[in-house]
Amino acid sequence: MFSRVSQFIPSLILRRTWSNVTQAMAKTLTYAEINQKLKTPAVLLLDVREKSELQTDGKIDSSKNIPVGEVSTALKMSDADFKEKYGFSKPKSSSDIVIHCKAGIRAANAAKVFIDSGYANVQVYPGILDWVENGGVLNK
Repeated sequence: MFSRVSQFIPSLILRRTWSNVTQAMAKTLTYAEINQKLKTPAVLLLDVREKSELQTDGKIDSSKNIPVGEVSTALKMSDADFKEKYGFSKPKSSSDIVIHCKAGIRAANAAKVFIDSGYANVQVYPGILDWVENGGVLNK
């Protein structure tokens, strides 16, 4: 029984951490809300999964990528260095940003880094699992 409980606790802690961060720091979007947002070209949809995950699982068509472990460093880069490394312009602190990953944990962590770095309009989408579950298409 102890092993079953100990296996459950990390999952519970992760869900609680994700929920606390997203509720306190950034709005969590539903599938319908993200689809509406993506109709606005000014929205930056940022995928914080690893590059290998993009290749194996696919990605939402308009998303850009910065792996979660690089977010803090990326936000400290000059605009020119950022664009050279990631292939798109560094977002402004007022940019409309939606961050996602596979299930939401990494997106919530990245959102916190953005907010702590002075970004004012950051939202989280739980991820590609929700995207696919709701009929969204991933491009490989």
